[in-house]
Amino acid sequence: MNINRFFPAIVITGLLLVGINSFVSLIAQPKSIVTVADVRYQGNSRCYRCHEQPSQFDRNTGVTSFIELTEAKDWTTKDKHGSALINITDTPLGKQMLTRLKIDAAEIEHQAQCTSCHSNQHWVEKHDDYAGLPDNIIGRESGVTCESCHGPSTQWDLEHSDSRWRLIDPLVKAQHGMTDLRNPVVRAETCFSCHIGNAEQEKVVTHEMYAAGHPPLPSVELDAFIDQMPAHWHSINNKQDFV
Repeated sequence: MNINRFFPAIVITGLLLVGINSFVSLIAQPKSIVTVADVRYQGNSRCYRCHEQPSQFDRNTGVTSFIELTEAKDWTTKDKHGSALINITDTPLGKQMLTRLKIDAAEIEHQAQCTSCHSNQHWVEKHDDYAGLPDNIIGRESGVTCESCHGPSTQWDLEHSDSRWRLIDPLVKAQHGMTDLRNPVVRAETCFSCHIGNAEQEKVVTHEMYAAGHPPLPSVELDAFIDQMPAHWHSINNKQDFV
């Protein structure tokens, strides 16, 4: 048998197997990756510096064909996640729950059973710095914010504004604090940690919360939920080149 006849097919098959194995490894990678030191949360105002409104230069150079640069504003003004903490402190049902659970609304930042899903780590740590600022600033900082899902940004904030950031392996990005939300396993873990629960992260709706009036958590199918969200992203098929 002349093996040379089959050599191209063998090579192609080998490359396909390597590609499939790499794909499976990426999909199955765990979310719990050891991150570099000094990874910290910066708050939503940091994101607003670029992701509120694109400049004319951004439009002229094609940046908005890849990313809208309105993501932070759209999240805060259109998506219910952005008002998650206000829904506790400023609505009749939220106030009822706080009363029944004997929680002072002025001290809610210290209530991990609330903030673990309804707020963000930066607000928990730095909320006193925002005292006296306008309600719209407090509103965009206090709820579920960009870093709640995308990860603490001190080690990738500036870097991800460079188009070369796209060429970096997602595992390396994760080591710098950026959550790989394109990975369906990581995305599901991130969303389900609140929408189903995660005891290790203190994200649990207790019997006491239900008795106080917390709405039952609905069943969740991730793609259906995402389809209902006001999109602040381009799907990968609709992105234009940005180099």
